[in-house]
Amino acid sequence: MKTSSHRFLFPVLAMVISFSIIENCSSRPVFPKPNITHASNIADKSAQLMWSVNEVYAQQNDFQPMMSASSGLVCVLGDLIYPPQNEFTCLNSADGTMAWQKPMKVPTGILMDSNGIYVSYGGITGISKFDHTGKLNWNLSLIEDLVKYIYLYNNQLELFLLPEKFMVLDNDNGSQISAVDGKRIIYSTGTERFVINYSLESRSLDLKDLNWQLDISSNNIRLAPLFTDNLILIRTGRVIGTLLAVDRATGQIHWKTENAIVSNIVYWPTKSTLFALTKSGELLKINIDNGEQSVLLSFSPRPFVLNGDAIVGGYELALDESNNILFILLGDSRQLFAFKLE
Repeated sequence: MKTSSHRFLFPVLAMVISFSIIENCSSRPVFPKPNITHASNIADKSAQLMWSVNEVYAQQNDFQPMMSASSGLVCVLGDLIYPPQNEFTCLNSADGTMAWQKPMKVPTGILMDSNGIYVSYGGITGISKFDHTGKLNWNLSLIEDLVKYIYLYNNQLELFLLPEKFMVLDNDNGSQISAVDGKRIIYSTGTERFVINYSLESRSLDLKDLNWQLDISSNNIRLAPLFTDNLILIRTGRVIGTLLAVDRATGQIHWKTENAIVSNIVYWPTKSTLFALTKSGELLKINIDNGEQSVLLSFSPRPFVLNGDAIVGGYELALDESNNILFILLGDSRQLFAFKLE
């Protein structure tokens, strides 16, 4: 009798644990109220504080940014009240006032450009496109696939999905253009595809020819790499890591930072400049060509509190390039800052 009871008990326990995990993934996130308030200290006169907002509740996501900006808006996959709901919030870039807000199931990633706002979500997984007024343009349910990375290329939306799938959509209507199953393709152009496994690889479109291979097994790449015309910018680590600049043509590492970066990477093409936030509270201004760094501004008190030391949100950067406004979301204080750049 004991043997048969144990045989019955283990599957039941497994089912209970599985349902618990599913419920936690699809339920409203739990956040503590912040007990830290940061002040900004500008070191470079090319940046000027425009406004700040307190109590912006957004989760940390290991794979995609939870904040993006374009065309006069900054949008956060989070709420502005406590306790936070599953909300998708857009503020006016110029003054931080609420533009609009919509409920979301479990938002997991966001990408914006002048054409629209693309938001991926979990639970019953999928991706939606909104216009800048908040109107839904289209929605695609993916059912069993989880969106890990989102990219835009030539008026097409490229998705790297789990389990291993690469999908290309028409970004105007969400219709599927192509899909490749069983391959870890993260980004594709008209001449090559980039594949990520224990190495980062550049391959031909049919994947048969290997152009180059970069060993990344020890770097633990989770956050979506950023592709420019000549470089691939990689933030390693989960909570804190190194920024690597990789040559797209050769796979060689041009330069790298110290192991201190806690945010995603933002690129300002007109100035050939990158921005990244360090654990010590400094916003780095980095020359993309040679990796030279200067401190644009810093926050106090410091260092920042990271996930693992406490339950905090993510450290996110976003740039509204049309208005030259840089946004910084601080996970430990739940503050959102907007800086005008010159």
